[in-house]
This record gives sequence, C-alpha cells and structure tokens, in this order.
Amino acid sequence: MIRDDEKISTAYLAHALKVVYLLKDSVIVDSSAIVHICNNLKQLKDAEEVIKEVFAGSQILTVKKIGIMVINYVDVQGIKRFLHAKDVYFIPSFHTNYVLEDCLNSVRY
Repeated sequence: MIRDDEKISTAYLAHALKVVYLLKDSVIVDSSAIVHICNNLKQLKDAEEVIKEVFAGSQILTVKKIGIMVINYVDVQGIKRFLHAKDVYFIPSFHTNYVLEDCLNSVRY
C-alpha cells in the first residue's frame, strides 16, 4: 500500500521524466475547474505578466501570465468554429489545457 507521503502527482512525474503526455496540447472542458488554464504561451493573446499561485491537487503552481486563449474546434455538424476564453492562466508546467464548462454556455466567452 502506498502512503500519502509516497504519492507523486502524475503531472509532476510526467514533467520530471520528460514523458510525452498525449493530452498536453488538448483542451479539456472541465465542469469542476474554477479557472481556465493554458500551458502553451503561443495559444494566448494579449497576455499580461502576473505572479499568482493556484492550487492543483496537492501542488501549488505559479501563474506566469493571464490572457485570452483562442480555441479552435469542429462542432457536431462538422463546422469549424472557435471561441475566446478570457482570463486564462498561463502555467507552462501544467499537463494540459482546461476550460471551464460554464464558458460554453456564456456569451461572455
């Protein structure tokens, strides 16, 4: 049995071992997320530098910038679309990109 103090987060382990994480460039719509997160600065526009910290599981991660992420996708009818997620936190060490589910139902995004 693994004790809590022996557990290593998957994101940290993948980063430390330089393992290729297949979802790194994906955008996950997360109903439990409380912020948008982007791990690739090339996906952000109008990014402003900040120094903030956020909790991710048992880790504290540093937010480097906040900006707008343009998300390209194909809808169920095969039409290419995009949306702009505002106030996206840039955390380069994060394992993938997260967008709050609420933004899909909001005209603000």
